[in-house]
Amino acid sequence: MKFVLQRKNILLVIYGVFIVAVASAISNPVIFRKIELVLPYVNIAVILLGIAITLLKNNAKDFFYIVIGSVLVLSIHFINGSSYGSIVSYLGLILAIILFSESSFEDDTVKIIAGLGFIYLFLSLLRSQTFFKTFSTGVSSINPNTICVFIAVFSVFVNAEFYRHLLWAIIYNLFALYTIFKYESRTSLAAFILFLVFTYFVPRKIWKNKKVTIIIFSIVFILAIVFPIFYINAPAKLVSMVTSITHKSFYSGREIIWGRFYRSLMNPKNLIIGPGSSQESVYTTIAIFGQQRVFSMHSSYLGIMLNFGLLGIFYFYYFILKRVLAIYDQDISDKQIISLIGLIMILIIGSTEVIFTYSYFVFFFAMIMSTISSSAVKSVYSE
Repeated sequence: MKFVLQRKNILLVIYGVFIVAVASAISNPVIFRKIELVLPYVNIAVILLGIAITLLKNNAKDFFYIVIGSVLVLSIHFINGSSYGSIVSYLGLILAIILFSESSFEDDTVKIIAGLGFIYLFLSLLRSQTFFKTFSTGVSSINPNTICVFIAVFSVFVNAEFYRHLLWAIIYNLFALYTIFKYESRTSLAAFILFLVFTYFVPRKIWKNKKVTIIIFSIVFILAIVFPIFYINAPAKLVSMVTSITHKSFYSGREIIWGRFYRSLMNPKNLIIGPGSSQESVYTTIAIFGQQRVFSMHSSYLGIMLNFGLLGIFYFYYFILKRVLAIYDQDISDKQIISLIGLIMILIIGSTEVIFTYSYFVFFFAMIMSTISSSAVKSVYSE
C-alpha cells in the first residue's frame, strides 16, 4: 500500500511513532522520564518556529493571540512569580496549536496515526492484567493514567478514519474500553464512553449548530472548575457506591491537593492571577509509600489557575473556542465533527489530569485542534 504524506505532516507522524516507542505500556520507564526532562526544550523550539512562521505569513489574527498571550503570561509571571518553565509550557501549547492550525489532512496522515493507535492499544493490552497492580505497589513505571490518555487520543484518529468501516472502529473501541477499564483510569473511561456516545448516537446536525458547541464548551469549562469542590465534599453514599463498582478508592489524594488549593483562592489575588507555580509544592506535597512526594495539581484547569488565575482560564477558553468556531464559516465534515467531539473528551480528561501542557502531549493536542480548524480537511465519508 502506497501512502501519500505531505512534507509538513511528516513531523506529526514522527511524533506518533515516538509516542508508541517511548510512552507505551512496554516502554522503559527510566528512558521515559529522561526524555521527559528534555522534551520541554521542544516547546521552546515550537515557540520560536511558531513566531517565525506567523511573522512570515503576516497573519494578524494569530499574531494578536501571540501578543496577548505573551503579555498576559509575562505580566502575571512578574507579579506572582510563576516559573519560566510554566511560561514556556503555556506559550508552547498556544504556539503549537497556531503552528499546526493550517495543516491539511487530505493525505494519509490520519490513516497512519490511526494505524499507530492500533499498535499502541495492542501494546497496552499485553500488559493490561498486571500494569495497574504493579504501579500501585510503588514499582517504577509509566503512570497508567498517561497510557489511558494516549489510548483515548489515538481513538479520535481511529474513529475519524474508520467511521464508515465500522468493523475496525468497533474492534478498536471495544478493546480500548476493556484496556482503560483494566488500567483503572476512571476519568479517561468516562470521557471515552461519552466520546463514543456523542460520535455514534448524537445526530450530526446537532454538532453543526454553533450555539450548541458554545454551550457544550462552556459547560465543560465550568464543570471542570466546579468539579473539585463537589469531589472534595462528595456524599458518603456516592463515595461508597463508586468504590464498590470500581473496586478502587473514590479518593486518590486529589482531595488533599484540591482542598488546599481552593482554600488559597479565598485570597482575591490568588483567585484573579493565581498564587504562582512557586507555591505548587505547598498544595501538592503528599506522603505516599512512606515518603513525602511532590505531585502535580492533577487538573489542567487548576494548573492554569495556579499559574495565571481566572485570567488565564478566560484566555484559554476564549483562545480554544474562537479557533473551534472558525469551522462554522464553511461546510463541516464528518472528520472535523469527530475531532471536535474528541477535543471535548480531552477537555473532560483534563479536569483530573495535567495534560494540556504535558510535554509528551502538546503535539497531540495541537493535532486534534488542527483536524478541527483546518479549512482543507476533507471527509471521505460524505462522498
